[in-house]
Amino acid sequence: MKLSECVEFDATGLASLVSAGEVTSLELTRLAREAYDEINPRINAVIEFYEDAETIAGADAGLFHGVPFLRKDIGASEAGRLQEKGSRLFKGCRSDTDSYYFRRARDAGLRTIGRTTLPELGTSGMSESILNGITGNPWILSDPREARARELPRRLRPASLLLHMQATPAGLFAFPLPGAALLG
Repeated sequence: MKLSECVEFDATGLASLVSAGEVTSLELTRLAREAYDEINPRINAVIEFYEDAETIAGADAGLFHGVPFLRKDIGASEAGRLQEKGSRLFKGCRSDTDSYYFRRARDAGLRTIGRTTLPELGTSGMSESILNGITGNPWILSDPREARARELPRRLRPASLLLHMQATPAGLFAFPLPGAALLG
């Protein structure tokens, strides 16, 4: 599967492809890494793509079987992984246990492969923090120093969807949305 094909599916569609054997969870994770490598240097949306992402296991079944997932750096904890909340105050903090949310996410087959930026302590609508810097718009890249906008090249637009995570007022977690393919 190519990245341009992958973005045509939402998380449940990707899970269906994995269950049918048309694609593997490893292939989806490699596509997510490809998108990360190509897009993230320009938008700074992912603060950590796990080095061991290709070996992270999810459940053998479930609604999201085999689907890679990026989590916000706040809220539900993941045992042994950094959770710095976008703040220098929490730099280096790691949880000892998985939260209920992550146990359920794994049981549903999601494979958490990294974490995304957020404003310090999640207190603003803009993802800007001293710890992680400014997160750019994946559709229109702006250079804040020069205050000029550049349009994201057409060939990179589908890949940018793989890095976009929807936040909700109820919490900073992703839901299965069309166009947010690998993120659910």
